Amino acid sequence: EDLFEFERNIQNSRSFKSFFETLEFNPRRLKSFTKQSLINGSQSEKKTIHRYILLLEAISSGLQTCKSKKIQFILDKRPWFYLYEELGLKYNIQVKQKFIPSIDLGFQNFPLLYFISKYLTKLFVKDSYIDLSKNNLFIEGRGDINLSNDGYHSDYFWFLNSNFPSRKIITEVKTDHEADYFERNNVSSCYLKFDFKENLPFFVNSFKRDYFNEEHKRLFLSMKRYQTLTNYWKAIFLKYDVKTYLTWNKYNETHIAKAAAIEDIGGVSAIWQLAFDGFKVINARYDVDVNYSFSKLSVDIDTAGGSKANYQIISGYPKTYTKDLLSDQAKEIRKKILSAGAKKILFVIDENSIDDDRWHTGHSLQIENYQKPLEFIMTNEDYGLIFKPKNSRNLRDRLDKVTYQLLIDATRTGRCMILDDLGIRDFTTSAPPMLAALASDFCIHGHFGTASFEAALIDKPTIMIDREGTPKHVFYELFEENTIFQDWEKALNATKEFFNSEESRFKVGNWSQSVAEFDPFGDDLGAKRIGDHLTDVHEGIDMGMDKDESLERAAELYVKKWGSDKIIYTNY
Repeated sequence: EDLFEFERNIQNSRSFKSFFETLEFNPRRLKSFTKQSLINGSQSEKKTIHRYILLLEAISSGLQTCKSKKIQFILDKRPWFYLYEELGLKYNIQVKQKFIPSIDLGFQNFPLLYFISKYLTKLFVKDSYIDLSKNNLFIEGRGDINLSNDGYHSDYFWFLNSNFPSRKIITEVKTDHEADYFERNNVSSCYLKFDFKENLPFFVNSFKRDYFNEEHKRLFLSMKRYQTLTNYWKAIFLKYDVKTYLTWNKYNETHIAKAAAIEDIGGVSAIWQLAFDGFKVINARYDVDVNYSFSKLSVDIDTAGGSKANYQIISGYPKTYTKDLLSDQAKEIRKKILSAGAKKILFVIDENSIDDDRWHTGHSLQIENYQKPLEFIMTNEDYGLIFKPKNSRNLRDRLDKVTYQLLIDATRTGRCMILDDLGIRDFTTSAPPMLAALASDFCIHGHFGTASFEAALIDKPTIMIDREGTPKHVFYELFEENTIFQDWEKALNATKEFFNSEESRFKVGNWSQSVAEFDPFGDDLGAKRIGDHLTDVHEGIDMGMDKDESLERAAELYVKKWGSDKIIYTNY
């Protein structure tokens, strides 16, 4: 709420309004890009508004026990400083600035230099695509490179469940090893080369810049970044004849520039929902042609936060198709744990963490995610335990020595197992939560998160622990007290109660009354719906339709098959 209010104050400022009023040419997505670039950034990054507000809270908390009430908070010079001062006064803190002019030498602020450097770095790299054809789809994935339909994490889940032509999918590769993998699977890949001469002149917006106005300078630099990224990605899309840009990453403003680039050449931008946001999140906003959303609940949350899409496609949760693919492996895992003496199996879901506890929940909460359930099964031999770390590569570093040793001791009993396979890029664990959920009897998510969906949507009793404290999360509106707990002690007591009481089995971790809010279909076809819609858009362009005609045709086909309430046309 603080961040949204700060953003509203920026937009209502004279400098912000005058900047856009005086532009000779104002592209449709420039304002979205600018807004996101001004407010974006986490508390762990220096000079972000998020970090500033958190520091105010920390100082204010310290003032409760501090005798001195005259507190000065000194900041580097920055635009809209009067807003920082006003916010500080709310906390009884005097905010002052150093009068040292800031210089932003970011590469993306110099379009031609950025363009030349990108061109030269790839000049002697041999592209790896296969027989490049017309009307291609460029996918920007998380790094889950997996083209085997085995149920493991894959950025290509939609393709594996549709008839989209594989040769018309293009992925950026980082290594020749990745390029070889795509070639073996008949999918195109590239190193993001482009033709330099064919993409000049650049789009440059004329603007009378005031070097002494910090606000105008900041807005000008944001516009330059927008121009740089739009020009660069337009060159990439033209080089590979891309007509559809697909991504998951709504967590910064760069996807907006890419959406603008594809729009300039008559193409379509689309984004798929990766995670569930239980409240409006300011740094998780999108501005695209098509958004694939789990449900109307997610659409409403997104739009309340300022996200924009011409078409909101309600697809249902897209990862439940893996259930049948993983069932045999899950049975083997379950059999192995039960053969070691366990009679019931728990699945514990963790999240990632960072080293510095000042800016994040840190490792301490993740240590507890392992320590508490491990101690529980070591003193209750009827229980088995499965962990599926979000990031297994650095798990040992994130746990303390005592807890890591406890984890080793538990695995030696045979009643504890860690699903820690890594994919080609070693980014996150490749095994999905679904695998552990299928093998278990009861699931505990140590946070509010999306991974619990994969358990709940296959009717596994699932509880969550809100240790961060998120009172405005929609989960509190949808679930009763038997599903959300505040600490591990209460969660484990509820777990024992679940197994020891017939009455509790119908209450603890029961999502049945709310599950349709997260997936209105419940038919495991979410991935297919996304893949089929992308195929319909692609086919429309192949038939000679322009972008709007192709999107309208695809929407009509979607409505005909899945119902008019499963698509929302906004035409913003």
